[in-house]
Amino acid sequence: MFKRFLTYCVAAFFIAGLAFAKDPISLSEFRRLLVNELQEAYPDTRFIQVDEFQVRYESDALTESGEPEFNGYIYLESQYQIHLTSPETLSEQIQNFVTIFGRSLENEDLSDVETRFVALLRPDDYLSGLPGDLDAPMFVTRPFAADLVAVLMLDSPTAVAAVTQDQLAEFDLTEDEAFALAAQNFDRLAGEVVTEVVQGMTALWTENSLGAGWPLRPGACTAESTDFGFWLMDRGTIVTVGLGQNEPPEGFHTLMGVIQSSIYQGTAMSGYLIMCVQGEWTWIQPEPDGRNPQGRK
Repeated sequence: MFKRFLTYCVAAFFIAGLAFAKDPISLSEFRRLLVNELQEAYPDTRFIQVDEFQVRYESDALTESGEPEFNGYIYLESQYQIHLTSPETLSEQIQNFVTIFGRSLENEDLSDVETRFVALLRPDDYLSGLPGDLDAPMFVTRPFAADLVAVLMLDSPTAVAAVTQDQLAEFDLTEDEAFALAAQNFDRLAGEVVTEVVQGMTALWTENSLGAGWPLRPGACTAESTDFGFWLMDRGTIVTVGLGQNEPPEGFHTLMGVIQSSIYQGTAMSGYLIMCVQGEWTWIQPEPDGRNPQGRK
């Protein structure tokens, strides 16, 4: 994921990227192989590419209300990073993933649901734009800041699934209770937090691709917090900068330029730098540079 962050910086500031591991296949080819294996193993499940790192799955079987009996999202960031590190184990890696995915479908136990809630930041138009176009109000979301919303999800070994209002009623939980549980669960479900620093900016992700939940964890922004800003780079990665008086301005100005460039190129998930200032969330958008922006992806 840090390689992707560097790609943004190359486009805006000519930063040299890191070299890929020896003999890996491309992300598109990795995704194609994985989806093909999943489709062959589970023919009654549809697998739909949402973007380069995300695949939606849903059952062909429908409930009485016409909704898929199960659905969710597979995030490929961590799996592709494993492939880049050990490309020689590709076949074994994909087969292991397919096996674990099947177990999660066949043996889903909702008795431990309270320990599996996690909240992740997404663009405010994220749910309404998904293939299958399920109505956004059916999902459990709440506004966060600027163009971002917090989406309540259920974590599993291979995927996360957005929680619906009907599911929440079945669990006999309120939204406040579920989001509080999600915040408490973040550190355990996210696993190791990984960071890399370049030009005063810090790219942050987690081993389980839940980096977009980092700003939602308990104590992320309080009156005692050091002021900082972050940008949602993709569904598993945020980029942070310090905003304290003793922080060099390089990181802030560089990141604002990266956001501006991504808006122009149409690759931005978010068009704002979200800031924690004196314990309150606020935001700022880069000034237009005269080019015709393509907007968010």
